[in-house]
Amino acid sequence: MLIDLHANPGDLTPENFATVVADAGLSAVVITRTNRADGLTDYAEALRGVGVDAYFGVELALDKGMVVYIPRTADAAFEDTQWTQGSSRWTVEEVNERLANEDGAIIAAHPYFRDDHPGLGDRVYRVKGLSAIVTRVGRGSQGWDTLAEQAAQKRGLTQLGSSGGDSKFLGAAATVMDDEVTSQSALVDALKSGPTMVLEMDDPSQPRDRRPPARSTPDDRRDRDSRGRGDGRGRRDDRGRGRNNDRRGGRERGRRNRRD
Repeated sequence: MLIDLHANPGDLTPENFATVVADAGLSAVVITRTNRADGLTDYAEALRGVGVDAYFGVELALDKGMVVYIPRTADAAFEDTQWTQGSSRWTVEEVNERLANEDGAIIAAHPYFRDDHPGLGDRVYRVKGLSAIVTRVGRGSQGWDTLAEQAAQKRGLTQLGSSGGDSKFLGAAATVMDDEVTSQSALVDALKSGPTMVLEMDDPSQPRDRRPPARSTPDDRRDRDSRGRGDGRGRRDDRGRGRNNDRRGGRERGRRNRRD
């Protein structure tokens, strides 16, 4: 199945959200709202009406970045749970404490993507209990994607694609998962164990540059040396040799004068 694991409806009604998801070609989504899980059932019913499987989650907005929590059991108790952090956003430490005893999957939204808001950045290494990291959202710098991939690889976590919680970009990136994942609990298990495949779609009018970074050549390195450190070392060496020669010359002249 092709699933978006961080699909926030934003201001869309359940019916409009379902239409956008279906038009994006997705076969399943995890519905998330920011710091709240109430009202998800209405969105799920609208999605099922257009043939899209619906799963539940909650998006926790941190002071920088976001994490998505997907419970193993999505019932009325989950929807009624208080997920706000007073009037402020969550800190990494608060999220770690809040989710420490929960049974589910924890996903780091693309930690280095920062077109819309500051990302988690390297603090992704401090989030405990992570099951997966979103490494593709179909936009932004590819350098950010590379950093997210490295974080997932270093921590041994599943890599995912998603819309990044922005309904305007549903279908820009998503995750291919086993079709046998048909329940909330099975989805959590799949996120923790994988395998998955990240799928990213280009806008034909604005294709992303997928060329690898250009490698420097010996000529490039010589050019840099001639412009930078190479010239500096040469000047220092020349000045140093000049001063040494002057000092030696002075000593020699002093010796000759004393002999004379």
